[in-house]
Amino acid sequence: MKQIEGGFTLVELIIVAGIMVVLLTLAIANFPHARGSVALNRAAQEVALGIRDAEAGALSVAKDTVTGTFPGYGIYFNINNPLSYIIFADRDEDKRRKSDASEDQLSFTLPVFIQIIRLQNASGGSENELHIVFLRPDPAITVYNSSSNLGQGNFQVHMQHSALSGAGSSRIVSFWTTGQVSVIHP
Repeated sequence: MKQIEGGFTLVELIIVAGIMVVLLTLAIANFPHARGSVALNRAAQEVALGIRDAEAGALSVAKDTVTGTFPGYGIYFNINNPLSYIIFADRDEDKRRKSDASEDQLSFTLPVFIQIIRLQNASGGSENELHIVFLRPDPAITVYNSSSNLGQGNFQVHMQHSALSGAGSSRIVSFWTTGQVSVIHP
């Protein structure tokens, strides 16, 4: 009789199956962290896009449907409302969003577990709110807190995923009054 010498033994197949089980277990154990990290990245990119949308609104030639003018547009962040941000039309040209929401265009809610944890001014200090306004035709960028112009420089919106810890649990949306916007992974 002829003996077949090719193939795998039962022991080799069991060892390979065991290795696959270990690798699959590690991948499944890391899935919630990976999913949270992806959600945080997406939320930070959406905030950066919101800043760009406000800029695009200021550069557009569409009339405001309420006033019939071409207002500046801005984006508003408030640390006391860490789950959302607002794009507004600066109809009265005071470079701030009205607290009565009469200038609001769009309101965005951050995904579950993601929140704004800090608003940083150009000198590194914290602010309770930021009004980032783009004015036509430059578009000149002005950044205000509740009472005054914060000047020129780099401003930051710090975001965090509350279900994650350690490395990868936060993102920073950084913007300069010269127009650059980026997402930083600290």
